Amino acid sequence: MVLCTHCQKTCSTPKHCSVCKSVVYCSIKCQRQSWRNGHKTLCKNIGDFKDVLAKIHANANANAMPKWESTLLLIPHVDVMLLNQTPDCQIIMLNTLLEALTEYNLHTFLKNRISEMIPLLKKLADIEGQIQRFRDQGETFSRIADICITLEDDTQAIDFFQRARKVGEIHGFIGLESVACRGLGELFLKDGRLDEGMGLLRNAVIAAPLAEGDTQYLEVVALKTLLSSVLMYQPTWDDDNQKEMKELALKYCVLSQLILSKDQDTPKLLVFVLMSFLTQAQVLHRIGDASGARDAMGKLLSSLQNTAQRPEVHAVYRHIYMEQVEHAIKFIAIYFEDEREWDDLLNDFKIERSRFDNESKSRSMTQSH
Repeated sequence: MVLCTHCQKTCSTPKHCSVCKSVVYCSIKCQRQSWRNGHKTLCKNIGDFKDVLAKIHANANANAMPKWESTLLLIPHVDVMLLNQTPDCQIIMLNTLLEALTEYNLHTFLKNRISEMIPLLKKLADIEGQIQRFRDQGETFSRIADICITLEDDTQAIDFFQRARKVGEIHGFIGLESVACRGLGELFLKDGRLDEGMGLLRNAVIAAPLAEGDTQYLEVVALKTLLSSVLMYQPTWDDDNQKEMKELALKYCVLSQLILSKDQDTPKLLVFVLMSFLTQAQVLHRIGDASGARDAMGKLLSSLQNTAQRPEVHAVYRHIYMEQVEHAIKFIAIYFEDEREWDDLLNDFKIERSRFDNESKSRSMTQSH
């Protein structure tokens, strides 16, 4: 979902400023009004900032350094960079540095600089609040909370999810409330606050389809979190629980496949489909529907075989595919080890695991040469 820089409404056909390429408008009218209201000055400031970046990148290129890595050289100077700049320009500068840090953590797989994102995000949230971009501010609070979880600082994570939820409640951003409730619910469950945690996760599922913009992805994530949490923290279900979980598991699968049908090129969506089949199998097994569980596992295997060979799938997602295979093997081995009709399916998953192992070894040998 892309918001117009001027009116903050959703852009059906976004139009970028042709000069700085850093802001987006929903119409020519908004673009002209924004230019008169100060974007003319902002455009020049962004241009100057991009000139500095271009020089740094050119020097990095000469030294065979990635652009994102050279951008990180600006982080120690961030306070000086932000001086005397308009809020819009400050936001663009901070986002440029945050994108570079994200690239660093993704490419190195070390994530040893992830903590550096927090002070930058706090500055960003302050600026967004000052210029009343409250939706952006709430999303930034949620980003900080996610990073705190990665850094195992659950106390700070709860604080920032609560800030995000408050922004959502005050300004009517239901999607923001859903995200915050989901994050808080998981943290409360981890802390042993089961009733509060489950209540928040159910609120996240209820709120997701009522959110602004495209809600399906938000709803899928909320459903995934609730289902996996119920499977983990509620070992026994009454008749009402069984009916509810069966319906939610089916909805999770249907929505995952629907989203994937709209965007075949996003590996993360493929992973959601794989996880939805395994979750559905676990739910059906819990309520005693072995035939339905086996059918769901067959769909998981078919999806693995159809998608895992796609060349554009990033290595990190191939690793997640492998995790799904391992989960499937353990699931069958634990619950259906003595049922011979599951033997062929178990063997198929083991073959898939061997193929993954062989491909990984082949890739490693190729990269070493």
